Amino acid sequence: MHLRSLSFVILAAACGSSSSKAVDAPTGDAPRADAAPDALSIVQVSLGQGGANALLWDATASTLYYTDNTADALDKYTTGTSGSQVATLPTSTGGISLGGMLEQGDGSILIANFGFGQAGSIFDVAASASTGTNVNGGLDATRRRIGIARDSAGAMYTSYFTGGMGVQPVGGVSTLTINGTNATETEIAGATTSAGFKKVVGVAATTTAVFVSDQTQSMIFKIDLTASNAVTALATVTTADLLYMLPDGDMLTGGGATIERITQAGTVSNVTLPGNPTFSDVRGMAYDATGHRLFVVDHSTTAGVGDTLNIIPFTP
Repeated sequence: MHLRSLSFVILAAACGSSSSKAVDAPTGDAPRADAAPDALSIVQVSLGQGGANALLWDATASTLYYTDNTADALDKYTTGTSGSQVATLPTSTGGISLGGMLEQGDGSILIANFGFGQAGSIFDVAASASTGTNVNGGLDATRRRIGIARDSAGAMYTSYFTGGMGVQPVGGVSTLTINGTNATETEIAGATTSAGFKKVVGVAATTTAVFVSDQTQSMIFKIDLTASNAVTALATVTTADLLYMLPDGDMLTGGGATIERITQAGTVSNVTLPGNPTFSDVRGMAYDATGHRLFVVDHSTTAGVGDTLNIIPFTP
C-alpha cells in the first residue's frame, strides 16, 4: 500500500466554541460534546498540492478519510501517523474531480464523481478493498455530481448540476439507490420541479429535510420532505461549498476564507475557532465528537503551495 508523506505543524491554542439552537438534529449521529478540553493544540497536516477535497470521519475506527484528486484515490489519516492510501479509484474520461463522501452501514464508502459533464457517476469502495468500483449503470453521465449524503434512516441523496463552462448551470437533488454497479436517481427538486437551483454543490440530510448549498447564488436551500418536497431559500451565505452537518443539526460551509454556520431556522454566523487560524479556501469539513476536533481542508490558492488539513479544538 502506498504511504503518503505528510508534514505536521502544531500550534498552541486555547479552546473556544460557538453555539446555536438546533431545529431538526439527525438522530443516530454522535452525541453532542458537552465540554471542551481546556488546552489543546491546532495541528496542521500538509496534504500535497491541489488534491484534497472532501472529508469523512469514522468514529468507530477513529479514522479520517479524505479524497485525493491528484492521485485519484481515497486516503486516510489517523492521529499520530502519516497518511496512507486506502484505495485507488477508477479513471474517468472527463478528468478526475472527487466530490463528497458517505459511509454505508456495511462500511463501504461512496464518493461522488464529478465527471465534467461526460462521465459523472458514483465510486464505491467496499470495506477493506484496495480499489474502488464505478457505479454508473442507470446514471445520467452529464450530471456533475459533487454532494452526497445519507440520513439517519439510511436514505441517500445526491446533488449535481448540468451546464457550466459558459452555459448557465441548472442544479438538482435526487434520491439515490445502489445495486452493485447500477444505481437509480429520482429527482426530488431541480429542473423537473422548477426549483431554481444553479451550481448546487453540497448536500446534507435529515429524515424530514434535505439542505443544499448553491455556489452560484451563495444560498442554502431547504427541501421539506414532509411538504411534498417544497423548496425554500433558507439562508444567504458569503460563499458556498460542501455542506457538513454537526451532531446538533447545524450546518457548516466554506468556499472562501471563513467558515459559516447555518441553523435549520436559517440563522447564519461566522465560526470563531481557537487560535484564530487563517484559511485560503475552505473545502471539506468533518467533526470528531469524542475528541472535540473539527477537521478542515484548506485548499491553497497559491501556486506551488500544498493543501492543508487543519485539526482544531472545537465544541459546537
